[in-house]
Amino acid sequence: MTENKTVREMIDEAIREMIDEAIGLYDKGEWNAALELLEITFQSRYVNNKEAAEIHMLAAWNHWKRGKKDLAASVWATTTQIAGADNITIASSHAGLGIYYAEKGDKEKALHHAKLAQELLPPNVTMNHAMNLNACAISLAKIGELDRAEEVLRKVAQINEQLEKSDDPVVAKKAKHQRAKNGYNLASLVYIPQEKYREAIVELDVEVIPRYKIVNAETDIAAAYHRIAEAYEKMAETGNAEKLCLTLALDYENASLTFWQKHPDDPKRIETAEKNILRIKEKIAKLEH
Repeated sequence: MTENKTVREMIDEAIREMIDEAIGLYDKGEWNAALELLEITFQSRYVNNKEAAEIHMLAAWNHWKRGKKDLAASVWATTTQIAGADNITIASSHAGLGIYYAEKGDKEKALHHAKLAQELLPPNVTMNHAMNLNACAISLAKIGELDRAEEVLRKVAQINEQLEKSDDPVVAKKAKHQRAKNGYNLASLVYIPQEKYREAIVELDVEVIPRYKIVNAETDIAAAYHRIAEAYEKMAETGNAEKLCLTLALDYENASLTFWQKHPDDPKRIETAEKNILRIKEKIAKLEH
C-alpha cells in the first residue's frame, strides 16, 4: 500500500535528499558541485531553520577546504546562533571553530570550542559523532595537546569500527573511509610530531592506505603516501639508515605524485610533490658524493 504523504512532507524529503547528495559530493571531493547544490537548496523558500543551519555548516566546511578560512569561521559562528539548529550541526560548527582558533594560535578559544563540540554531541554512535570528534582531535593536536588528541582519536576509531559492521553498505563504506582518515590524523598529527616515525609509517601503510583503496579515495591515498615519505625523510635526519630512508621517501613521494597527477584540478599539490621529490633527490645525491 502506497503511503499517503502531504505536499510539505514530499518537499521536506526532496530537500533532505539534496542535502544528502551534497554530502555525497563532498565525500567524493567534488567541492564545486557540492557548494552549488547547497546554494540551490538554500534558495528554496521551504527550507526550515534546522535545514538552513545544516546547509550553513556544510558550506562553511566547503569554504575551509578551499582555503577561505576566515569566511568559514564567520559562517560557523553564524550557524551556532541559528534558532532550531540541531545539536549535531552546532557541534560540527564548534568543532570547525576549534580548528580555526587552533591555527590562529588562540589556545583558550580552541579548547573552548572543542569542549563545546564534544558536550553537544549525542550519546548515540553515529557517523556525525565520529566526524565531529575527529575535528575536535585536530584542534587539540594543532595547539600541542597531543595526548588529548590521541585519546579522542582512539574514541573515534572505536566508533568507526562499530559502524564498519553496519548492515547498511553505505554506512559501512563511509565508516571505512572515516576510519582511514582517523588513522591518517593519528599518524600525521600525533605520531610524526612526537617523532614516532615507525608507528606513523605502520599506521599509514597497514591501516590507512588499504581502507582508502577500498573506497577509491585517490586524493586521500596521495596525502597518505606523502606522509609516509615525510616520516622516512625525518627518520633519515636522525642518521639511521639515512640513504635507505631517503630512497623509501622518494618512492612514496613519487607514488603520491602519481595520484595527484590524476587530479590536475589541484596543481598546487602536484607542484609541491615535485618540489619534495627534487629535494629528496638532492639529499641522496649529496650522500653519494
